[in-house]
Amino acid sequence: GALDALLAHFSDPGVGMAGGHPVPVNGSETFLGHTVHLQWHLHDRIASRHPKLGELVSFRNVVPSIPLDTAVDELSIQALISQLGYRLVYEPQAVVFNRGPATVGDFLRQRRRIYAGHLRTRDRQAYAAPTMSAWRAGRALLGSDLLTTPRGALWSAGAVGLDAAARVLGHYDVTYDRRSHAVWEMSDTTKA
Repeated sequence: GALDALLAHFSDPGVGMAGGHPVPVNGSETFLGHTVHLQWHLHDRIASRHPKLGELVSFRNVVPSIPLDTAVDELSIQALISQLGYRLVYEPQAVVFNRGPATVGDFLRQRRRIYAGHLRTRDRQAYAAPTMSAWRAGRALLGSDLLTTPRGALWSAGAVGLDAAARVLGHYDVTYDRRSHAVWEMSDTTKA
């Protein structure tokens, strides 16, 4: 029913893009499993108020082309659709299962690439991903049920630190290294 849930939004001519709800298949009993669950839980909470679409999207065929040099194609499309005056819709009933990284190296590699892509989209297309806002992420985190146990709170603090490190690396890539992430090294543990 995920596709039907997404496509139903296009009966409204003002809707330009709809995105699904990524749900991790990783177990949450390890630190990285918790980190991946927290990441997508926060994404869901933010996207329900400020649509950030990815993993499963549908959009009107109104964009002239998808930028070839982007590491975050869904966000680049989202920027184009928004700038054409269409609305974005996050559809939590359109579930897409997703495997997150299972090693620290894969997590950092993936998040670094994504954050660098977000920065480039902000700079080149004048569009910021809603998940780039530390205020929104902090607000979503404080309301999270993943902080209710001591282990959950500790692992969440570690997850925030890992994501912060990835953001610093992504910022470095865009600002100093000029590394392109348009073609990236696959994070093997996401394909298990």
